[in-house]
Amino acid sequence: MCDDLKFNEDIANVVVRLYRRDIDQDTLDRVVARPSDTLAPLTKEQVDAKAKSLLIETRTDENGRFEAQMGEKQDYSGGPFEIDIVIQQAPSQEKEAAEPIQITLTTLQPRWRQRENDFVAVWDFCIPQALWCAIRRLLDAWVILGRLMICGVEDANGGKIPVPDYTVSAIDNDWIQDDPLGSAVTDANGFFRIDYSSTDFTRTPLTPGFGIRFESFGTSGPDVYFQVRRNSDNALIINEPEARGLEPDRINRPPCWCVELCVEIDDENIPDYPFFTQVGMFRLPTDFHSSGALQGRLNKSILGVGGDGWGLYGNLRLVGLMPQQHPDNNQPMKYRFLYGETNNPTLPLTTANLVSSIQIGTILTGYTFNPGGWLEPTFDTVGVVPDASITDFDVNLVPDPNGWVNVPQDADFNPNNNLMSFHTTSVAAPGGNPGPATAGVAAPVGSVQNGKRLFVRLQATDVGETGTMYQSAAYPLYVNNWREVGVVDLGELVSDPCSEVTGSDINVRFTVDHEFTRNWALSITSSASPWSAPTLPNLANPNPAPASSPAPTTSSRGVFGGYVVDTSTWPSCTYRIVLSTYLALTNGDHNEPGGTKDDVMFYIQS
Repeated sequence: MCDDLKFNEDIANVVVRLYRRDIDQDTLDRVVARPSDTLAPLTKEQVDAKAKSLLIETRTDENGRFEAQMGEKQDYSGGPFEIDIVIQQAPSQEKEAAEPIQITLTTLQPRWRQRENDFVAVWDFCIPQALWCAIRRLLDAWVILGRLMICGVEDANGGKIPVPDYTVSAIDNDWIQDDPLGSAVTDANGFFRIDYSSTDFTRTPLTPGFGIRFESFGTSGPDVYFQVRRNSDNALIINEPEARGLEPDRINRPPCWCVELCVEIDDENIPDYPFFTQVGMFRLPTDFHSSGALQGRLNKSILGVGGDGWGLYGNLRLVGLMPQQHPDNNQPMKYRFLYGETNNPTLPLTTANLVSSIQIGTILTGYTFNPGGWLEPTFDTVGVVPDASITDFDVNLVPDPNGWVNVPQDADFNPNNNLMSFHTTSVAAPGGNPGPATAGVAAPVGSVQNGKRLFVRLQATDVGETGTMYQSAAYPLYVNNWREVGVVDLGELVSDPCSEVTGSDINVRFTVDHEFTRNWALSITSSASPWSAPTLPNLANPNPAPASSPAPTTSSRGVFGGYVVDTSTWPSCTYRIVLSTYLALTNGDHNEPGGTKDDVMFYIQS
């Protein structure tokens, strides 16, 4: 949405509809047309008129991806189709629009490529900025995307220097009363995002009692000015006058607006300040739910990692900025992290129970000639380790009993912004195998486990503790290190697991339970021939045809029950049923891998 900021939005969790198109000149023209010529919102009458041409309906995932399988059932043979989306809520929009909007994106003639017995096509589409912002206006989903930089200063590569961990507040200048549009904290790259709606800038003192609003939504936008505070001491750094909102570049802002702000720093030697900015790839606090039942869980996916509502597990990479010298007195710095189960954490991360090894930077040690005769720099690695017996790096820093780590003072120390790795599994949020369970029935109470909401805070000061003690907010992180309950068995093998299976069917019993179950599936394999594998229950289709009665019992935590499979035509052979499970957990850099959880092998004597 912003060319300078290179910001894209994934169109997540929207309905995708594919409509059959006749092969005529209009269709051919639309296949080669620009998106601006084909993308259009539809009226209810237009939607109803094309209903008979619907091929298939599916939904995008949290990354905007979707899959559609078509064939004989849809009477589809590879021709062109029209792609529509049905959207009622834009990314990060707090509330759904009053009515969903169906929008035709384009007409596509896929380039099908054969893969085994199927044909596969891939399609990637980016809605142009101007058109997406028009859609956002229809949804009443307004957004300010911005970046906070240091005014007039460049880094060694000629780039602008970002300002992280400042709170940016946007305000609408009204003649009756000014309206706050929202606030956001800048991330490690100085980026911020403020989402709002027209109700935030059309309210007046008469709005609560009489519903009277000043602007007319659809014809004008807010007139915006900003305030910016430094979070380390709450100092007001930028305080724009109200009149700034009436200048040409600030008046009547559109639904998608990109802005760059800068902080004036007079000192030629720009001071550095400590900041706790990320857990893995996820920014604090903007990429996490800040309140309610989802507090401490992620609110988005980044490059396929995590997703809305996901939790954390394992070793968490704590990322931030840490100067070598204290801004007050130029003395060497030290830092630590505190954790706890309240928003006033007091327990330091120290020893192997709470810290795992992580590299935090390098030290330039010299230069050497490579085989090609070129000079190459040589480095010592620097890392934080749990105790002195660990020598994973050239320079190994051990937190003291109170969790403090001294920042290396070498002139050639180059930090990578990792500060520490939080080993959550031993003490802070223990987990492991949840306990026994019987396939086909609900997991017993003792095996139903949940995670913990932890609060983590960065503290930093000089080694002599004479300067200011910098302290970040206590950020909530929801951590679950328990494994899932996942068991599968056959009713025919309960009394004798080694017996042959006879009869005309099998009763597959299975149970899955976890607070963060995101997918589960049963599958079956065999070397039998002739034989084709039946469709077995999975998250999307827990009781496939021919359905069993009673159907498996499903919930947000998983499933339990049985499923009867007709084996009357199966040849004598060994078969294997596999239960695979996947959890909505990430360490901030990689997803919990999931995979085979349990299996059962059996022999059918036909």
